[in-house]
Amino acid sequence: MRAFTNFSTSTGSAVTIANGATWTTTGELVTGSTGPRPGLLKVSVAGGELAQFTHPDTAKGELEHVWPIALPDGHGVVFTIWSGALVRSRLAIASLDDGSVTLLDLKGIRPLAVLDGVIVYVQADGAVMAAPVDLSKRKLTGKPVPVLDPVAVESSLNGNSAVFVSPGGGLVAGLQGVRSKLTWLDRTGESRPIGRDVRAFSTVRLSPDGRRIAVLAGDGSRQDVWIYDLETATLSRLTSVGNVTSLGWTRDGDRIVYSAPGIGAKDAIWAQSVGAATAPEMLVEVPSLTPVADMAPDGRSLLVQSIVNTFWTVQRVALDSTRVFRPYSGATGTNYYTPRFSPDGRW
Repeated sequence: MRAFTNFSTSTGSAVTIANGATWTTTGELVTGSTGPRPGLLKVSVAGGELAQFTHPDTAKGELEHVWPIALPDGHGVVFTIWSGALVRSRLAIASLDDGSVTLLDLKGIRPLAVLDGVIVYVQADGAVMAAPVDLSKRKLTGKPVPVLDPVAVESSLNGNSAVFVSPGGGLVAGLQGVRSKLTWLDRTGESRPIGRDVRAFSTVRLSPDGRRIAVLAGDGSRQDVWIYDLETATLSRLTSVGNVTSLGWTRDGDRIVYSAPGIGAKDAIWAQSVGAATAPEMLVEVPSLTPVADMAPDGRSLLVQSIVNTFWTVQRVALDSTRVFRPYSGATGTNYYTPRFSPDGRW
């Protein structure tokens, strides 16, 4: 999720928006969900207040409407229905006249443009696709085809991807993530590689006993936990969900605690044994984007970083039967990132 500020050139007033924005040919600004309003919003360029005109179907697991792109006819936008995970995102068309929503048979995380009767969009795997559409009937007229090699997708967010298309058809795309080697670095600045694997590594964590390394390794838009055993010099995959965004060891070094999509339209915090072939255990589900979690040394609670009214907020949840979330951040209206417990659990 990214927040943007739109300034009026006539009044100088500012409106903070999130999850994308688009200008229509009829003089309206349409934005994705903003703060407590989960649907699409619009306002005339002549002035006024943002007004919500679509409403997610919560009974079907829909959480937010995001990333709108205006249609050429000025009467609608194509947008993304966010249901808690990239793989569950769908594209739809919303009417600017009455707010009605028409689902498209497209699994996409972000539309990019509508050009000459074709919707260009990004899939969860980063592939840039194009699908023909009859805009008057609001339905597809053919199968989608890839038009560009996969682009980088931010797996911890709800569709941020390194590609943009202008209304005139110009395309700009960023590079995939940097590939690297695991490396020891000592206090004198000397370094030596760990193994020969070259991957999109991130979030490296040494086990409490110093015998293993847990690390996130990316492959396109997929990212999982891998374990490097320093004694056997082997690297093996631990998780297979493809959308892990953070990891940490439990204090005893037996399990990895990680953030990933939940079973329903939510994020979740999971724990999985490293030494035994067991299924992951879901510790708690979170109803909003939650890319970071850390377990207390005593194993009784978690700190999580999640979105609350467009701000990154730290919350603490007890791992007892109540699973109650309590705010743990300081001042409201401020972003807080990457919470971590001190080794003694006091800070």
